[in-house]
Amino acid sequence: MDWWPAILPSHREVVAANYLPDLGRYLGAHGAGARRLIDADGPAGDATAVVLAHFVARRDREAVALLVRMAARGGLPVDSVGRQLALLMRRTPVEPRPIVALLAEAARLGAHAAVWRILTHVLPVLLPGRDERPSVMHVEAMTLAADTATWSDARGPIPEVTALAAGPGRGRFTRACARLRDQLHRDRDRDDKDETDRSRPDAARREPGPAQFGRQVAHVVEHHDRGR
Repeated sequence: MDWWPAILPSHREVVAANYLPDLGRYLGAHGAGARRLIDADGPAGDATAVVLAHFVARRDREAVALLVRMAARGGLPVDSVGRQLALLMRRTPVEPRPIVALLAEAARLGAHAAVWRILTHVLPVLLPGRDERPSVMHVEAMTLAADTATWSDARGPIPEVTALAAGPGRGRFTRACARLRDQLHRDRDRDDKDETDRSRPDAARREPGPAQFGRQVAHVVEHHDRGR
């Protein structure tokens, strides 16, 4: 099976689809071939994402390098990888904390935008359950999410994060939630402020609209003509 990527170097997704029926055994016995698949060319879709998600879940020694290389080349199917990794974390007995550490290393090496998008799918699995006390893993996962969202200038509120940020206490987990919430709400907060400013009585004086701007231009022209 190691020869598949060499035979079809520009058809990565086709090769990945043929790996899936026995992927667990294949990754253990023929990991080098699967690594060459990730570095091959051609479109990368759900099958490639499944292979890469298994590399991450197994904490393969080359998983970080594969993530970073694919992200740098622009071929990483980040949303598919995030969905597949979330499924693996829900349905298989994988330890989440080493996965968070692996993603953090990839982010530090430059793949922060890709890691953030992966985390948008994985975060629901990493959040504490109802009445569950946040653990070190929860703190590390939320801190990584806040960091990568900031580095990527991400936008768009996540209701679960907003609710957790409003929770009682000011521990490390709640502070990380609040930092992520504030980053994701930046555009909304700015829009709300702009709308409030426009509704104030003196808004027209501070920010001239087209009609007022036209009157100002006409006044300047008239003043100029009188001086001629």
